[in-house]
Formats: sequence, C-alpha cells, structure tokens
Amino acid sequence: MKFCQLLRSTARHLPEVQELSRQYKALKKQIRRMQGVLSQGNFQGANECEDEFAKALGRHLRYLNETFVEREEQIVMRLEALEEESRGISTPEGCHLLIRRCVDFHGELVLFMHWSMLAYTGMVKILKKHRKKTGGTVESVPIETLVKQPFFSPEVLIG
Repeated sequence: MKFCQLLRSTARHLPEVQELSRQYKALKKQIRRMQGVLSQGNFQGANECEDEFAKALGRHLRYLNETFVEREEQIVMRLEALEEESRGISTPEGCHLLIRRCVDFHGELVLFMHWSMLAYTGMVKILKKHRKKTGGTVESVPIETLVKQPFFSPEVLIG
C-alpha cells in the first residue's frame, strides 16, 4: 500500500491524522507543480516554486513540532493525574476504575506514537519525492536533522 493511501485510510479513522494527510497532499501538489515548471525549462519559476516549497515545508515542520509538544504536555499531565489518583485508591471498585483509565491512557500513548511515526515518515517521503522529481534537495531541512526534531523523539514515552 502506498504511503498516501495509508495516510488517507488512517485519517478516516483518526481525526488527529487528518491534518497530516492534508498537509502531505498539499506538499505533493507543490512538488508536481515544480516538476511541471522544470519540464518547461522555466528555471526562474522553478526557483520561486522551490522557495514556496521550502516555506511550506518549514510551516509543516513547525506544525508537527508544536502539535507534538502540546500533546506531549497533555500526556504528561494525564500521567501525573493518574499517579496522584492511584495514591488515593482504597476500594476494589476504585482500583478497577483506575485500571480502566490506565488502559485508555495506554491506548492514547500508542496513538500518539503512531502519529509521531506517520509524521516522520511523511516528512522523509516528501523530501525523497522532492529529490527524485526535481533533482534537488531542500537545503533548509536535511533528513539527518529530522531525527532531532521533537516529533521524532518519543523518549518521554519510552523512558
């Protein structure tokens, strides 16, 4: 299954992935437009398209990082609330309720990690597609720096 189809399919079931899918599709359209301009030999237009693409890619990267940090903060607060709640449990019903909340929390963590992996994969795919279709690289975001971005650092979740 192609990545775009996977992203679209996932977006139908998970609303938080819809924005990823929309932005991925928009970046692909910009690459196609740039490819068309290059095939016509319009190098001035290609430079303008390249600048627009780099700006859009930067906005997408900021969106990914901001979303990741925001959701990470929410998860940490929920974890602290669950820990606090666990200290005050004295009945079996309370214990059962806490276990259910922990299972729900675990599901949210798995979805969050899934979102993060989709975000990283989408960014890498876009950069590869750009290099393949235009023959150039986007200097503002080399692939090596992506692994240093917040949206691809799930250490808080793992450790």
